[in-house]
Amino acid sequence: MKKCTPLWREAHFDVNIVIVVVVVVVVVVVVVVVVVVVVVVVVVAVVVVVVVVFVVVVVVFVVVVVVVFVVVVVVVVAVVVVCSM
Repeated sequence: MKKCTPLWREAHFDVNIVIVVVVVVVVVVVVVVVVVVVVVVVVVAVVVVVVVVFVVVVVVFVVVVVVVFVVVVVVVVAVVVVCSM
């Protein structure tokens, strides 16, 4: 038995509006959460890349310094050996 009185129609319309509002709010919240998660993932990825690049640069710098130091020591030892002959 369907109630088709104007009061029933108005109440049914109000319920439908509430359902639509709830659905819209849920969709907006889900979209905001997804956007926040994507932004956080991108920021973390950028930070990781920056840290990796920094570590690589530091390692290369240390290797270059060590190689230069070894070359200088070898040259000094060679000069000392040659001069002492």
